[in-house]
Amino acid sequence: MNIKRRFFADVVAGTKKIEYRRKSPFWARRIGPLETPFRLRLLNGMTHPVPEATVIVERVTLGRSPPEYRLHLGRILSVKRWSTKNRSSRA
Repeated sequence: MNIKRRFFADVVAGTKKIEYRRKSPFWARRIGPLETPFRLRLLNGMTHPVPEATVIVERVTLGRSPPEYRLHLGRILSVKRWSTKNRSSRA
């Protein structure tokens, strides 16, 4: 799952505990069949090598307004290609 740098930094720092995705057929096919807990790979960018984090999603809930999936993030399992200096980059 791709994520913007500022949100990626917050997840890695442990301050962002929920990741949101608009409810759509695209995400329903990917999130719907999964059983919690599951591992989620977050990528900041499209071209390798990019910062990457793997986290546990403890549960998925649905928001009504706007309709969205709420992925409740748990423990961070790994972080690759990311340093603390990147934390201050709020682009």
